[in-house]
Amino acid sequence: MPRISQVIHQYGRPTKAKLLNGDMVERQEKIYIPSYQSVFPTLDYDMHFVYYIKQMGSTLMCTCGSPAAVFSYDAYEKYCSYMGEKVIGCISHLQNGVHGDGSH
Repeated sequence: MPRISQVIHQYGRPTKAKLLNGDMVERQEKIYIPSYQSVFPTLDYDMHFVYYIKQMGSTLMCTCGSPAAVFSYDAYEKYCSYMGEKVIGCISHLQNGVHGDGSH
């Protein structure tokens, strides 16, 4: 669970977010993952979104502060309609039903 100072708070359906280091990230409907050599859709969350950032550690992150990952359909089927075989989503939300900051 991220420390509260690491959580990025957003209200509404944001299209951009400013990270704690000052970098800006934008919502993307699909993200290209070099290790898979493929493009995957992202799950649509109201208050948060997943983004790709080049840094050490996880390169897929959610604006709630949790890492994100590529999931198979069986992991996310209860959260959305069929989007394809695999999708990118927030790990905290898919495992616990809530984002890292406690929002749904």
